[in-house]
Amino acid sequence: MKTRQIIKRMLAAFAALLCLMPAVAQQVDRPNINVNVTGIQAKITQTSTLYLGEVVLNGQQSFYYLYSTDLTNAETVFAAVKDGLSDYKGGMYKALVPDIVGESEDKGIAICSNSDYTAMMNADWTSAVNAGQACLNLTDATASSSDDLYETDADFAAKCSAGFDEDGVEYVDNAGNDWTFSGILGKLSTTITDSNTHYTFENGKLIQHFDRHIDYTCESVTVIYTKAEFDTYLAGDANGDGKVDVADIVEIVNYLQEQKSERFNEKNADADNNSEVNIEDINAIVKIILEEHSGDRN
Repeated sequence: MKTRQIIKRMLAAFAALLCLMPAVAQQVDRPNINVNVTGIQAKITQTSTLYLGEVVLNGQQSFYYLYSTDLTNAETVFAAVKDGLSDYKGGMYKALVPDIVGESEDKGIAICSNSDYTAMMNADWTSAVNAGQACLNLTDATASSSDDLYETDADFAAKCSAGFDEDGVEYVDNAGNDWTFSGILGKLSTTITDSNTHYTFENGKLIQHFDRHIDYTCESVTVIYTKAEFDTYLAGDANGDGKVDVADIVEIVNYLQEQKSERFNEKNADADNNSEVNIEDINAIVKIILEEHSGDRN
């Protein structure tokens, strides 16, 4: 009798063990995974310069443009450029950046706010002075300026660079050397490499460990803004309203009394074109007005 009870207990224990075995096997077959990120590297494979140009004629904006010969038309790069330009000049340059979908091997960007000039864009358009001369048929700019936005506008630089700020990122150039960038950073591609797999048994669970290295391929884009101002010369038009009349004499009188108005155009006020504004220019304007009225009577 005792022997039968012992056999029954042994069979019950064996059955219970059989029931547990699938669970153990399942635990071994489906281990928990622990990923160790051992390195994150952003490789700068291309550096580009994007030129922002603004051309002003007679105090009014004539056109503005974006120009670059080497900017990669990749979705993430253009998105970073668009984001970086979102607040600059009221966002007018952001509006010129096209929405690129997917990746493209095409290079460069040449977009003008005035479509009449787009076909004229070329390598000289790194300067707004050259762009204005080409489009306005004027030889000399009355004023010009050029700014590297990363030196003159710290907020702009920070906004552009903030789009890629993962902790522990090591920036290198294409040769693997350390890279310090000051520009818009756009991602072109991502490569993930897993290696050094091993297992541990922790708290009754099988844990699979493997090391992961992430490599980002990026493009760094520096942005330079240039501006050129041009004036058309109309002898005697001292207030720049496009005609010569008594109001221009008033402008010159105020100028000579050191009460120059914001409208005063010194170049046009020099009616006798001797590089000096004085009483003789008033006499020249009176002569111009009389000649015009004489012509009207005829």
